[in-house]
Amino acid sequence: MKSKWLGLLLTIVLMLTILPVHAFASDIYHITVSTNANQVTVTGGNPSFAGQTVTVRIVDSFSRNILADEMKAQSNGNYAFGPYILENGSYTAFIGGISTPESKAFTVNSVTPPSSGGDGGGVAPSNSYTIAASNSAEFTLNGVKFLVPAGATEKSISVTVDKIADISGLPKDAILQILGDVFEVKKNSEMDFLKPITIVLPFDKSKVDFDKNTVAVYWLDEKTNKWVQLNDTKVDRGTGNVSGNTTHFTKFAVMVSERIQVPTPSTNDSGLIDIKSHWAEANIRALVKLGAISGYPDQTFKPDNNITRAEFVSILVKALELTAPDSKVFVDTNGHWAKDSIGTAAALEIVTGYKDNTFRPNDLITREQMAAMAVRAAKLNSSTNAIVFKDSSSISNWAVEALSAAADKGLISGYTDGTVKPKANTIRAEAATVILRTIGLK
Repeated sequence: MKSKWLGLLLTIVLMLTILPVHAFASDIYHITVSTNANQVTVTGGNPSFAGQTVTVRIVDSFSRNILADEMKAQSNGNYAFGPYILENGSYTAFIGGISTPESKAFTVNSVTPPSSGGDGGGVAPSNSYTIAASNSAEFTLNGVKFLVPAGATEKSISVTVDKIADISGLPKDAILQILGDVFEVKKNSEMDFLKPITIVLPFDKSKVDFDKNTVAVYWLDEKTNKWVQLNDTKVDRGTGNVSGNTTHFTKFAVMVSERIQVPTPSTNDSGLIDIKSHWAEANIRALVKLGAISGYPDQTFKPDNNITRAEFVSILVKALELTAPDSKVFVDTNGHWAKDSIGTAAALEIVTGYKDNTFRPNDLITREQMAAMAVRAAKLNSSTNAIVFKDSSSISNWAVEALSAAADKGLISGYTDGTVKPKANTIRAEAATVILRTIGLK
């Protein structure tokens, strides 16, 4: 009798060993995989899952992990992952997190879009993609390529890319020209990425003279309504692609600008043909001899031309021979020709930039901005003396003490009509004069 029971037990054990798991499993996840072209959605559910965390992992035919994601099941216990965009091939989706993981094999076999127009049965390029939590990703939407490092996001994020058909309402820049399409990139989360991601945009290289032009990716700052260059710009002249890094999404465009030619400083001022008898002639010649400023290749100085914020800071740093162990890079100065000078001035607190962490290097510098930078560079104490200029009421609040100190020390003397014109644009002759006076106060 004992041997009979022993034989029965061995038979049961043998059956449990050789039977597949699904012969006695309950299929609690109820996995369904749906494919639409290259888009894959994984759904299922169980009433007992309500509010619990469900995980998904997709592997390819070589058992390599393609993506992983997680979510909380809805109140009815249902879950839905995706859509994810996958290349053609065979895959397996594993669902787990609550009980023993279950799997579902599936195949992606999308028809390649036709290369020309017509009524061919191709698949339109997708404009959406889901970045899985914590995973790296590389994908292209509507012609925009994205390179996402691992750990850039803690949760899955859906990304969409649309081309803006009408760009007439977008802000224009006197220096920048849009080259190609403007793309609006959105995601279903307001959080910035934890790590910078790379965006690659195409451009028509036949429209760019690389000897005369600079190409970069810019993003639209909706608060200031200004275009800002992305950090770490890289241009591939061969393929006609340009990339940059960002931690947020907005509108992006490739823009071209005239390459700024920085004249080689020369101590020979005799060749300047347009400063003779100018009110600032002596100051200009003195600053040229110091090697801090120079004329243009056509032997002009253009003393009455306006000067940008970047140009003024560059001359100021060079004239005072300023250095700093560290430097600061604003969001719009990385890749700018004056980045090093601006970074040095920022490290020494001569410039502070704007609240949105931009410097706006190509903006024309105002007289009150120039005064503030010169006062900080000369390390002058703030002055509370009353400013006697007729238009002192138009001075910005932040610039009152700096302009007062500049007037006290003779850095700025105002105009013959008794005004100081704080918000007027500075000209090159005025900049040279103020910088030379700043040197004298050091």
